Amino acid sequence: MSTVIIDLFKMARPSHYIKNIFVMPGIFFAFLLVEDRYRKDSSITDIVLGIISISIASSANYVLNEFLDRNSDSFHKIKKTRPAASGRVTFSQSMLFYISLSLLSLFIAYKFGPYFTSVIFVFLISGALYNIKPFRLKDVYLIDVIAESFNNVIRLLAGWFLLIERYYPPVSLVVTYWLIGAFLMSAKRMAEIQSFSSRTNAILYRNSFNSYTVEKLRSITFLYAGLSLSSLTVFSIKWEPQSIILIPLSALIFTYYFHMSNGINSPASRPEVLWRDWKLNLMLILFILGTLLVLTANLTVLSDFVSSGLIIVKWN
Repeated sequence: MSTVIIDLFKMARPSHYIKNIFVMPGIFFAFLLVEDRYRKDSSITDIVLGIISISIASSANYVLNEFLDRNSDSFHKIKKTRPAASGRVTFSQSMLFYISLSLLSLFIAYKFGPYFTSVIFVFLISGALYNIKPFRLKDVYLIDVIAESFNNVIRLLAGWFLLIERYYPPVSLVVTYWLIGAFLMSAKRMAEIQSFSSRTNAILYRNSFNSYTVEKLRSITFLYAGLSLSSLTVFSIKWEPQSIILIPLSALIFTYYFHMSNGINSPASRPEVLWRDWKLNLMLILFILGTLLVLTANLTVLSDFVSSGLIIVKWN
């Protein structure tokens, strides 16, 4: 029994909780864009509990994903050793654990009101649509990337609704977040397909690879990078004109990640280990420091430039 518990714990993938760092920008923008009187009186404890709730919900999705992918994972050089692919856990054990995690995440979420609870519920539904037949969006060409990147939006909204009730984040921010997620997911697909020795094995592992090629994925990834930067520019000019100085650094981060996604052993195929890449971390730290500079320094020259006739933007 202890072995089964350990295997179920592995299926929950706590090592992937690093992805929930994408909740933090939702919290950050709630502070930045919304006046104090419209924010909930949330404590650090509340924020931690909210992140725990979405982490448990992500574990539920991982358990469902791993059990339903057990056959295809057997064709992957690393994933074939997972508990489900190795046959060490049963259907009833996996589903009981999945349901328990789902209910626990919703129970914790209930404390933070209907908006946050709805986000966690949508997160669980999204995981089900992505993995369960007849929907199984992960097997549908192009839709797989769009569906999986929607988790980025969910994490943004989770952070936002931990502090805000009844008010929604700007559409340009939501779209930017979704497009960045699509870029990351298409880059992951590009890294994955290159890790297989043959196209046949790649298709056996992921059905959508029957339609994808490395060349197509490079083009798709490049497209999402361009769309992300365009949307980010619109959001920057609309809400914080001074932040246009961060666009070149953002482009550099996209370029480096795109470059890193090419190759047989690319870490982009396993986003949970990207924190080990010091170059990427350095650029992200510089981006964070640049953001803090923009928000704290009075860069009136840039503000005047953006609002002048040099750049003509008409807002309703």
